[in-house]
Amino acid sequence: MVSKRLLLLALPLAFSAGAPAALAQRVRTLGPAGNVLPVTAHRQVAWGTGVNPGTAEVQLWNGSIVTSIPTGGNGIDGVGFVGSGRLFFFVQGGPVYGYNVYDGSTTIRLSSTALFPFFADGSAAVFPTAGSADIGLYASGTSFATISPDSLLDYAPHVSGRYVVWHKRISTLPDFQVWRYDRLTGTTMAISTFPSLYSRYAQVDEDGRVAWHSGQDSSASRSLMLWVGGTSRILASPTMGGGTYALHHGQLAYLRRNGGGPGWDVVLEDGSSLRNLTPPGGILGVESNSIWLRNGMVAWIEGGVGMRVFDGSQTITLPYSLPHHRCGEFLDRGWVVYNSGAGGSVTLRESPLTWEQDVIDASAGGTITFGLHGGAGNAGRPYLLLASISGTFPGTSLGAVTLPLNADAVFFASLSLANTPLLSGTLGSLNGAGEATASFNPTPGLLSGVAGAYLSFAYGLYAPTLNYVSNPARVKIVP
Repeated sequence: MVSKRLLLLALPLAFSAGAPAALAQRVRTLGPAGNVLPVTAHRQVAWGTGVNPGTAEVQLWNGSIVTSIPTGGNGIDGVGFVGSGRLFFFVQGGPVYGYNVYDGSTTIRLSSTALFPFFADGSAAVFPTAGSADIGLYASGTSFATISPDSLLDYAPHVSGRYVVWHKRISTLPDFQVWRYDRLTGTTMAISTFPSLYSRYAQVDEDGRVAWHSGQDSSASRSLMLWVGGTSRILASPTMGGGTYALHHGQLAYLRRNGGGPGWDVVLEDGSSLRNLTPPGGILGVESNSIWLRNGMVAWIEGGVGMRVFDGSQTITLPYSLPHHRCGEFLDRGWVVYNSGAGGSVTLRESPLTWEQDVIDASAGGTITFGLHGGAGNAGRPYLLLASISGTFPGTSLGAVTLPLNADAVFFASLSLANTPLLSGTLGSLNGAGEATASFNPTPGLLSGVAGAYLSFAYGLYAPTLNYVSNPARVKIVP
C-alpha cells in the first residue's frame, strides 16, 4: 500500500499546473419526447406520450431498455416515481381517467376524483383531492390516505421523505396558510400564521424545513420565506413567483434581486456559504416554477437562453423543451433528464462523477458506489478520488484548476486511505472507455460521531499534471 507520507509528497506534484481539459460527457437519447416532463429516480427515467384518444402511454427506462405502459387514456398529465420501477401518473380521459399506479407489472386505478397537480419524491406521491379538497397521500398498496380532513381548500402539495406541505385557505382569498404533515408521527401543524401568497409550490425537505412565498401577488411585496424548527426568516425580498426556489440535503437555491438592479441572481446557500451561480449583473429572470435543486446540483430555465445546470463545479447550458407540469425530479446524483428541443427526444446527461446512493447510515455503515466517466479521450489516465466533510466551496486550488472540495482532516485522510477497504478503487487509472468505479465502505458505527453532516467527493485526472477535476458528489450521513 502507498504510504501516507508518499501520497502527501506526491499530491502537489500530481496536482501541478496544466491546461484545463473538458471531458466529453455521456449524453443518451432514451426515446421520443412526449407531452410530459421526464423525471428520474432510482437510476430510472419515466415520461408520458400520446395525446390522442386511447393512445396515452407511460414510458419507463430502467437503465437499459424502455418499457411502454399503455393506459387507454387520452393523454398523460404528469408522472412520478413512488419506488424503483413503480410509477404514479394522471391519465386524461378514457376508462382509467384520474390517478393510477404502475406497480411494476400491472396498473391500478386509485381515484378519478382527485385534482391536478401532484408531486412524487421517489417513495410517495401527494395530490389535492376533489370535493373535500383534502390531501391524498399514496405510498404503497391499492389505496391512498387522506391527511387534512379539516381544510377549506388545499392545493399543489409537496412531499420529501416523512414530510408533506401544502397551502390551506383559512377564510377568503388570498388568506392562506402553509401547513406541514409528519408521516412518521401523524401530526399536522400550521407553519405560517399570517396570510401567505397562493403559491403552487411550497416545498419541504427531508429535514422538515419549509419554504414558501409570502405577500400579495406582486414582485414588489412578495418575499421568500424559510421555516426551520419553529422560526421563519426571509431569504429574498422581493422575489419572483412560482417555484423559483428549492431546498434539499441542507442546501437552498433561490432567485434573488441583484443588488437592487433589474437583474436577478440564482443563489445557492449551503450553511454559512452563499454562492452566486449567475454572471455579474444577474439575469433578466427565470421562468416561473423553474429552479430545481438535488444532491448539490441546481437547474433553472433562463428566458431566451435555455436550461442551465450547475453540477456543483461548473454551469452548462442545455437545449430544452419542457412542459409546465413538475411532478417529480429531473436531477439525481449526477444525472439530468430533459426534452431536447420541441418535438425532440428525452435525453439523459451524465456528469463526470455519478453516485448510486445519496445517504449513508452512521450506525449500520454501508457502501456508496461512484461512477467515474472520463470519456474515451482520457482512457488510461490516472485518477484520484478524494473526500471532504466541510463542503465544496471555495474548494482547493491546485495549479490551473480548483478541486471542488475544501481541504480538511477528511480530505487528507481520504488521500492516505486511498485503495484501502474503506475507500476501494479511489486511486487508479481509467479503463479503455475512460471509465472507473470506486466506493466508500464505512463499517458500522464509524460515522456515528458525524451523523447529520454531509460528505462530498470529487476526483481529478493527472499524468503528468492534473488538468481536470470532476463535479462533486454529495452524500448525507443519517443517524
